[in-house]
Amino acid sequence: METTSNYKKILCVGDIHGCLSTLKALIAKAGPVDSIISVGDLIDRGEDSFGVIKYCIENNIRVCLGNHEQMAIEALKVYLGPAYPFKRMDLLDSDWIANGGRRVFDEASKEDLQFMVDYFQTLPIYIKTDYIHNDLPVVISHTCLNNYVYDILNASQEDLKSHAKSFVWSRTQAVSVASFFNIYGHTPTDYLGIKGAAPRISETGVNLDTGCVYDSKDRGKLTAVILPSMEIIQQERLCV
Repeated sequence: METTSNYKKILCVGDIHGCLSTLKALIAKAGPVDSIISVGDLIDRGEDSFGVIKYCIENNIRVCLGNHEQMAIEALKVYLGPAYPFKRMDLLDSDWIANGGRRVFDEASKEDLQFMVDYFQTLPIYIKTDYIHNDLPVVISHTCLNNYVYDILNASQEDLKSHAKSFVWSRTQAVSVASFFNIYGHTPTDYLGIKGAAPRISETGVNLDTGCVYDSKDRGKLTAVILPSMEIIQQERLCV
């Protein structure tokens, strides 16, 4: 878990997927902010995944662990670990490669891959802000977490990380009654029946994943929300 403090204006950004130029354009469009937080899925499919990682680090953008980061950790920890026969074959057959990781793997050095894994392993499951929306504390994560019976906000970081795979893959959405207001991504909103690359907004959460890396009429935008105003900012995809 991470918390925020002493921030006046926070930009919360949806799934980026390597679209560095789109991310930069979105941040410019949002104007001055005090902090930027990503829901995760920095990497895979877009033009410059490693560039997105470096940009986030260099600009103090805080990032939640996404399922693409988790897949990369699982695949690369084996590949970068002690030598054994066929480990490259195992990597190329991994979930990460099957879900867009091949471009990242092909373009990065072993040193870059190790740096990436080390960085991903520091990412929190969620970031709790100091803001209240609809009488609920605002929490940012990769997937929706406010539908769990499990008391996530009072769990230890060690316990959260031990269940990371479950948390970063959940496809459920914000429920009508919750203990916190959840800003998240992971599932493109057109998959939920929402048209026009619009976020899913409810009383207890916002799904920001509008499929920025995809070229289609109901995806193709990077979406963010500004706290505390809850203003939605969008940028048409610029990535290839």
